[in-house]
Amino acid sequence: MGPLLNEPYSVSGRPRVVIVGAGAIGLSTARELCRDGFSVTVLDKGEPGAEASSAAAGMIAPSVELEPHSRLWELGQESRALFPQLAAELEEETGLSVDLRLNGLLVPVFRAGDEPARDPVGAIKLSARDAFAIEPSLAPSLQRAILYETEGSVDNRALVAALAASARARGASIVPGVRVEEVLTAGGRVCGVKTGSGTLPADVVINCAGAWAGQIRIDGAALSVKPVKGHMLSVDAGVLDERSRPRRVLYLHTTYVVPRSDGRVILGTTVEDRGFDRTVEAGALSLLIEKARAVWPAVSSARFVEAWTGLRPQGSGEEPTIAALGPEGYFVAVGHYRNGILLTPITARILGRLVQGNRDSSSTPDGRPARTQTPRQAGGGRP
Repeated sequence: MGPLLNEPYSVSGRPRVVIVGAGAIGLSTARELCRDGFSVTVLDKGEPGAEASSAAAGMIAPSVELEPHSRLWELGQESRALFPQLAAELEEETGLSVDLRLNGLLVPVFRAGDEPARDPVGAIKLSARDAFAIEPSLAPSLQRAILYETEGSVDNRALVAALAASARARGASIVPGVRVEEVLTAGGRVCGVKTGSGTLPADVVINCAGAWAGQIRIDGAALSVKPVKGHMLSVDAGVLDERSRPRRVLYLHTTYVVPRSDGRVILGTTVEDRGFDRTVEAGALSLLIEKARAVWPAVSSARFVEAWTGLRPQGSGEEPTIAALGPEGYFVAVGHYRNGILLTPITARILGRLVQGNRDSSSTPDGRPARTQTPRQAGGGRP
């Protein structure tokens, strides 16, 4: 990409938004804001969705992963409920399926330690016989199981592709290979971004840069985000007989097995504090297969497809920060850790409301953002 231009205010008078990070959250926010009449540019240091969004398993499992009735649990439940509408819109707009499978998530119990640490909310307790009836691929040592009927998975890579296509169709510009170094401010508000290729003016900047979010310089709005490495791999279960293929997500606190409609099965994951190291290590993959075999024995006969690592963005607290922060016009959506895909729809909705509220409260009579505003210090507020 050539040097970015210091363009004048857009001729259309639409507020200019720069989103840093073209993962699932950045792309979903772009399509949301395009719908609301903003001029949106998404910048990414690499290719759209190439980091944590494509490295995930795509589980939609708020009930089993999050503390019941916590704020994060409530956000997860609300976001899960938004997925069917999002999937339908994306398919209608782009013709792309995201393989949304909310056909249930099963927690198998082979020993006492497999029981969830907390009482399952909204789940059904099954005998071994009933569990085998709906999931015959489970290991024969099964004692019982817990079924979360409304949870499941989405193909996160397909989701990223569909979100990018939809955002472009709605008018967003998605520019890969541009590393944002700094958010520029003047008079207490955002005025643009500085990149390795030049500067780009903006009335609003949204930091959705995942594990790299804290590396973007901005006065008065420091972020604490660190990468947490995870190994993943996929196999092809299409070579197995039908009863040996998992039909829904199988979940234990030590491992998970996530089937796709095309026959692939995703196995995960490790949790490693290794900085920005993305090395794929044979020992970690062997451990994933060993743990998966204890749940789904037929994995030994499946065909290996791919192995990879991803970097989860861990913030300073349990919840992500989705908020206005520091100078007027600066917003962040950071620290989603293991829940980025799950929280994609609700994060985009929250950001859309925040940015729309910023426009409504800081515009001149002709609809353009006011250039002289008292800085609003939003702090590190939670959604």
